[in-house]
Amino acid sequence: MIKQLALKIPGFDEIEPPGNMPDKGTETLQQVIPNVIIILIIVSIILTLVFILWGGIQWTTSQGNKEALQKARQKITFAIIGLVVVLLAFFIISFVGNLFGTSQLSGFTCDQSTVGQSCPGGGTCQAGGTPLSKTYDCR
Repeated sequence: MIKQLALKIPGFDEIEPPGNMPDKGTETLQQVIPNVIIILIIVSIILTLVFILWGGIQWTTSQGNKEALQKARQKITFAIIGLVVVLLAFFIISFVGNLFGTSQLSGFTCDQSTVGQSCPGGGTCQAGGTPLSKTYDCR
């Protein structure tokens, strides 16, 4: 797409875009989405640890106050429940992705040029589908 939008000056060669410039929207999106999901999972795990520590500090400083102790206990409980929900979502995404033969969370794009190469999550990049619609995924 960049080549169609490139400036052409008569008498000069075509202006080349930078080498690291993405030119295929869907491939770039396939690389961005897994990275965003992994970053969100890491952030949620860090937030869970922060809330557990915060609840633990509130628990130790409650000095026997029933209301403060209850708030600290709820904070720890909700942090653990949130972590379980996030991890379940991650495993469901991974399971459904593996069920359909895609590796959405690996960040590795499997295409015609990488057939036969090993995938970061295990397996090798293989071609599949029909002659009219080729698919490439890690198996």
